[in-house]
Amino acid sequence: MSKTKTGRESAYERIREMVLNGEIESGIIITVSELAERLRLGKSPVRDAILKLGEEGYVQIMPRKGLLFKSLKGKDIKNIYQLREAIELYAIGIFVDEYDKNLKKCLEDLISRQIECASGNEIEKFMELDEKFHSTIVASLGNDLMDDTIRDIRRKLFHFGITSITKHKNIEEAVEEHKNILIAIEERDRDKSRKLLGKHIFDAYHNILSQK
Repeated sequence: MSKTKTGRESAYERIREMVLNGEIESGIIITVSELAERLRLGKSPVRDAILKLGEEGYVQIMPRKGLLFKSLKGKDIKNIYQLREAIELYAIGIFVDEYDKNLKKCLEDLISRQIECASGNEIEKFMELDEKFHSTIVASLGNDLMDDTIRDIRRKLFHFGITSITKHKNIEEAVEEHKNILIAIEERDRDKSRKLLGKHIFDAYHNILSQK
């Protein structure tokens, strides 16, 4: 049975989505009351969600004025991708040595499901599987701090990823890149694995920059 989301969780996800897709304009100050009315939610869950979003850097709480939301700028995206690259390239170097039949089956299954999503043009599901492919590699380290950091990075970039991947050609390219990364891992070729993953991340970064 799926867990029912709390009002705070629903408010958090909706507000974060609005910030990332531009529904809440960056640089404009709004109040909790205005935001609650817009979401048709109570002030309490919205206020709780704002505290979490503030910790993550999405919003600045301005006493006696309201809420100042922030969108990702070019420099923000660059910083995020530099951090993502550092973590994932480090992780895949260790993953190559830890790789076994269970991890092989997991990654192969994720790629197969991505192919199905690509043929059905299920973009959002495709991106969720893309996230799982990358997070599986990082999770192999057993480093909770890295896991949390990568999860936060993917949350911040999720909307951009969906927009970037809407072209069918990009979907096919992403699948092929995952296949080639997996082949390099199976060959226990650490340098090749890092090179292919690095290019994969670099291309994603430039696709996102082209949207700004």
